[in-house]
Order: sequence, then structure tokens, then C-alpha cells
Amino acid sequence: MPPFVRLALGVRRLVDAERGGRFQIAPRLDDAVHRQLYLPDTNVLLSRFLSDSGVAEVSDFMPVEDAGVAHNVVRRAKAVRGEIRFDMRCDPRFDYARAQHTAEQRGDKEILFIGRSGERELALLLRSSVPMHLADGAAMAQFTLGAEESAWFILEVVRGEAPSPCARADYASDAFKETVNFWRGWIGRSTYKNRWREMVNRSALVLKLLTSRQHGSIVAAPTFGYPNISAACVTGTIATVGSATRLSLSTDSCGLATRKRPLHSCAG
Repeated sequence: MPPFVRLALGVRRLVDAERGGRFQIAPRLDDAVHRQLYLPDTNVLLSRFLSDSGVAEVSDFMPVEDAGVAHNVVRRAKAVRGEIRFDMRCDPRFDYARAQHTAEQRGDKEILFIGRSGERELALLLRSSVPMHLADGAAMAQFTLGAEESAWFILEVVRGEAPSPCARADYASDAFKETVNFWRGWIGRSTYKNRWREMVNRSALVLKLLTSRQHGSIVAAPTFGYPNISAACVTGTIATVGSATRLSLSTDSCGLATRKRPLHSCAG
């Protein structure tokens, strides 16, 4: 199974609120209005939280291979206006929550998760720019950001003992720029100029996300495991499956994003 699908299977609280895993970053803002959108011509998801006391943003993306490490998850929390307190919780599950896992603190800014199912093993390393701690097997952090300050978190599949590019201090910002440039360069080659250009481009970006770089094939069942409510709901799910399978990252208060509204609003 491709690494990005394995990552997605680790955080499926939308399917099972009690046993499913989660990777949540939530600002503490009273009566916040939530908005989600993709940065134009990219697969970078931006969640905004608007309140009288401040404005917060959470950016989610998976870097392309050209950015150094493919299939890891990069999340950035930012205070746009005001001083904002954030809570982060990363609590993955392995093998559809059937496998047990261990969590190990490696300094105050690294936590290693190892899931085992039979002879198989998958290790995920969470790095951050702010201190974290373990609580009941989950990585936790509480931090405060002033206006224009940001904090980042990187969840990656551990591959061998070689040093990871994700350990570089400037990795998150560099990966963001290279990933945005990749998607805009790729979709910029489209020759479609007609009425439904935005929708066609978004569909093409989703299909590109689901395509194996090694084999050229497309993931056959990207919405497997998500509730099948209605035809309209399924359409919404497929339209945003890039966010679902590649990221599975939406903050706990909003679920997976459709173009204009969160998926849970369709599922009730």
C-alpha cells in the first residue's frame, strides 16, 4: 500500500469517533467562523478561523518528491491577527485501529509512533517547532502565537536510519514553496479554457494526487471506509478526496473539506 494511503488510514476519526485516530490543530477562539479553501491551482488546503478576538490559519499539504520527502504531512498553524492559543493532538491508529502501537518521546520536539500488525511494522515520526509531550499514547502540545507567528508539525514515515531532510530547520518553508510551485506549474500546462475551467482543473489536481508516480495507476477506492450517505454526498467526497487520502488532516472542528463546506455537514 502506498505510504500516503497508510498515513491516511492512521487518522480516521471521521469514521469512528471513539476508536479512530486524529491529528488535530485547533485555535482557542470563541464563536469562530470557519472557512476552508485550496490555495489557487494547488493541493494545499487552508483552514481559516475568524473571530472578534483574532484570526488563525492552519495550512495542510503533502510535499512532492522534488521537495525532499514525498508523502509526509506538513501542517502549519499561524496567528494572522491577535495572540492566539492553540491545542495540538496527534493520536494515530494502525491497521484500521486493530493493531497496537507504542509511542516514544525523542526530545521535546520529536515523538515516534510504531504500529505492529503480525509481521508488519509501520513507524511514524512527528516533528514540531514547539515542545510536545506524551499523554496516553498521544502527542500533545499547547502553544501561543502572536500576530504573524507560526508553528509547524511534520508527520513522516520512517524509512531506515538515514538522516531525513525533514530535520532541517527550513524544511517546512522550503517544502511549502516547492510544493506550491510544482502544482501551479503542473496545472499551468492545461489547455482547457472553457466555462468550467476551475472545476476541471480541480478534478485534474485530485486525479494527479491519486496517481502513482512509480506505476502511473490511480488509487481504485480512495473513499473506502467513509460513510456512503447519498449520491450528492459521495460526489462531494470524491471531489475532495485529494484532501482525504493525501492529507486526512482537517481540524477536529471542521472535518474533511469540500470546496465550500466541510464533509461532515453533508453526512449530518
